[in-house]
Order: sequence, then C-alpha cells, then structure tokens
Amino acid sequence: MSAFIIHEDHINALVSYAKTKKLLGDFSAQQWTTELYQENVKSIEYRYPSEKEKYSKDISFQIDYYAVSRLRAIDILKMVACYEYQACEHQEWETSAAYKMCQRLKNYAVRNLPGYEEAVDEYRKCPPLRTSLPPRAIA
Repeated sequence: MSAFIIHEDHINALVSYAKTKKLLGDFSAQQWTTELYQENVKSIEYRYPSEKEKYSKDISFQIDYYAVSRLRAIDILKMVACYEYQACEHQEWETSAAYKMCQRLKNYAVRNLPGYEEAVDEYRKCPPLRTSLPPRAIA
C-alpha cells in the first residue's frame, strides 16, 4: 500500500504550528485535527475501497511544543507536502477545508523562509546578470 494514514503526531505538529501562528481561523485546534485526519482517511478509503471502515474517524489534538519551538518553515513545507500526498486521492480534495488549511500553512511558511523578505518581488527590480564571458561579436 503506497498511501497511508499520517501519524497523529504529524497532524498535531501541523495544527500546533498553525495555532501558534494564528492560522486556524474560525475552527478550533481540535476541529482542524479532526478535519485533517478525516481527509486523510477519506483519501485512503477512496484509493483502497477494501480499507473502508478500518480507521477511526477521530483523533485528539494535543499541542506539540517541540513543533512550535523547533520546526522551521522549510520543515512545515515538507510536512504539508507529505500530508497532501496522502490526503489528495479523492475527488473532493481541492474543495476541502483540509486543502485550504494546507494552502494557508504553505503560504505562511513560504513567507517565513530565510531570505524571503530580501528577495526580489518584481522582475524589473532584478540586478543585471553578470557573466565572465565577453560579449559576442556580431559578424
């Protein structure tokens, strides 16, 4: 089986990060934990119909202080990518609340990558490229 149920620690880390960064919106941390888990289960059940009803439909949120204090933006991006890969198998994925939360997490993490603030945001502002090659002579 190539798709699998993400461990609840993984989901709790994502939700803990979202909670501390105030990304939860109108949902509670528990609601997001449940939503992320259920979307993952829905994906597995869609991909592997014989797996239906094998998984519980709920897990409990527990704040993960390690995730809050130690995970970098790049870690969150990779963790979200892993989660999305396991949760995207069913046809309603892109309209799900879990998908929207993943987008929110990714957008926040990208804006917090080292060097993001200093990066050029408009092509016209890019410094000209410098090469060690002399300009070509036109024949």
